[in-house]
This record gives sequence, C-alpha cells and structure tokens, in this order.
Amino acid sequence: MKRAFQTNDFSELKRGSIELVILSLLRHHPNYGYALYAALRDGGHPDFVFRPQTLYPLLHRLERRAWIAGASEEGRQHRQQRIYRVTPEGERLFQQHLQQWKRFTKAVETLLAYTPPQPYRGRPLKEPRKSPSKPSGRKKKYAKEYVADALLKSLVAPQPLRNLPL
Repeated sequence: MKRAFQTNDFSELKRGSIELVILSLLRHHPNYGYALYAALRDGGHPDFVFRPQTLYPLLHRLERRAWIAGASEEGRQHRQQRIYRVTPEGERLFQQHLQQWKRFTKAVETLLAYTPPQPYRGRPLKEPRKSPSKPSGRKKKYAKEYVADALLKSLVAPQPLRNLPL
C-alpha cells in the first residue's frame, strides 16, 4: 500500500535526482565516497542528506553502469580508499540528464503557477446528489439505524392514508 504524500518527505524526489547530483560532484574532480558524503552533508541542502549506507551502494551501481570509474589508492594513515571519477559515458549521460532535469523542473514550475479558468467549461460544478434512501460508503453501516429511526417515526406520528381506492 502506498503512503500519502507528506510535506517533509523528500525521499522520492531525492531518489530521482541523486545520480545527477553525484555525477555533478564528481565532474569537478575525482573524489572518494566519504568526501562525497561530506560534500552532500556540509555543502548541500539540509533536506538533501544521505546516510553513508545509502551512498555506497549508489556508487557501486554507477560504477557497474560504467558512468563512473573507481580505483583503490592509499589514503591517509595508509588506508585503502576508492577514488571515483566520471567516465566519458558518465559525462555524456550527465549532460543528457541535466537537460531533462531542467525541462522537467520548468514544466513542474509552469504547472504549479497555472490557475485553471473558473467556472469549468462555462458551467458551475454540480453538487453530488445525496439520496437518504440509498446509503453509500460510510453510511452503509448506519443503514440499520436509519431504517429503525424511520420505523419509529412512522409509529410515533402515523401519516394519514391518501388516495386509496375504496
């Protein structure tokens, strides 16, 4: 079951744009995973923060797709670090995705600024009909109470019989 859109929930938006952001960071200069994490944490927006456990599988996926290339190098304190750089294929895809992203964000901004004309198609919208004889949705569970109330009212105040053939 899908959950409803929440105001502070950027996970879907981040998921759709993180590859573009990582490629953008690596285009400037090759870097290792933790430095990319720190750049996102320190230089980015507070709503665009990732845990390292999320970032490393993403780097491996980009490497499998040949968008980035990684090489092990000896870092500080003689520890092995994996340095990532953008490949020519990654650069080409970055440019392509950047253009798509710009078109997409422009389209969303246009739609958010659009105000539809009123009234719709020149006619006011009709209110939905409410029929007490046919309860629907939530009211179905109150049908027994409705029938019981109608019977009580008819017993308490009986209606005169009209137009009966004699």
